[in-house]
Amino acid sequence: MVKNTKSWAVAFGLLILTALAGRVGTIQAFSDNLSDETGVSQIKRPPPEWEIVYLQDDSRWAIQNIENKNLRHVILSQGQVPHYAGSHRIKSLPIIFLVYFSGSAGTSEIVDIYRTVLFNTKKEKFYGDFPFRVTSSLPDRSYPDTVFTFQKEHFTVEDANTESKQIIKY
Repeated sequence: MVKNTKSWAVAFGLLILTALAGRVGTIQAFSDNLSDETGVSQIKRPPPEWEIVYLQDDSRWAIQNIENKNLRHVILSQGQVPHYAGSHRIKSLPIIFLVYFSGSAGTSEIVDIYRTVLFNTKKEKFYGDFPFRVTSSLPDRSYPDTVFTFQKEHFTVEDANTESKQIIKY
């Protein structure tokens, strides 16, 4: 569980980009090198370009660009106030992972749920809101991270926790 949910410095984990051929690759979150007992460590990074806002007219939450308020995408909240956790740019593609803490669930085992919104900086287009990572309050319990595979004309999102697979065209 995240100790300080208000801190924008709460990390969402490290990311690996394995380039298969130019614009083709796989990105997957992992937790092998995280330092604290919660499964989420804090990292230093520049101030965020994105923020989580509450849309009063819709009674929903959205992730929004700080400089361009028109770049906004509705996100999911898992019973709590979501907060921005960080972003990761893919060097070979104009894609940004906008990761946010969606909330916690459970009773005997509390899980923290992180999701990501994929954003194309070139087209200024959102591709959707996807599962990213689930961390457990139990020290011996872990969940597989979502795998994002990028091809030339589409990308695939595979979530083993929900046994779902989505193919999205650029």
